[in-house]
Amino acid sequence: MTSNRDLLSLLADYEAQRRRFNADRRATASILDRLADGPDSSEQSADPR
Repeated sequence: MTSNRDLLSLLADYEAQRRRFNADRRATASILDRLADGPDSSEQSADPR
C-alpha cells in the first residue's frame, strides 16, 4: 500500500508542477506579446502624426 501512496503522491506533484509550468509559459507569452506590440500601442494608433 505504501508504494501506491508514494506513486499517487509523485503523480500529484508532477501534475502540480505541470500546471504551474503551463501558467508560467502563458504568462511569459503574454508579456512577450505585449513587448512586441510596443509601448502602449493603443495611444500610438490614436496619434495622428
